[in-house]
Amino acid sequence: MAYTLGQRRGLAIGGRRGARQAPWYVIAKDAARNTLIVAQNIDHPCLLSRRLTTTAFHWIHRSVALSAPLYARIRHRQPLQKCHASLLAEGCVASEQVCP
Repeated sequence: MAYTLGQRRGLAIGGRRGARQAPWYVIAKDAARNTLIVAQNIDHPCLLSRRLTTTAFHWIHRSVALSAPLYARIRHRQPLQKCHASLLAEGCVASEQVCP
């Protein structure tokens, strides 16, 4: 379970006879079978998501009005993305990316 969805480095997957020479990406994890599911397609639907839900959310600076224009960055060095957010039960937050 040490791998993250979308990870491509450190998988130790070598080349496969007959497969194209492209990086492998983790597209899913099956904890019950202790299995990683991987694919070579960077545009695989399992790697793309426009919505996320957090566990208990902690504001870094202060709480913001969720109706205000919001921007989020999910990955390190990713450009800020416009988003909508809504507060769920117990301090959780749901966010959805706004299409450009």
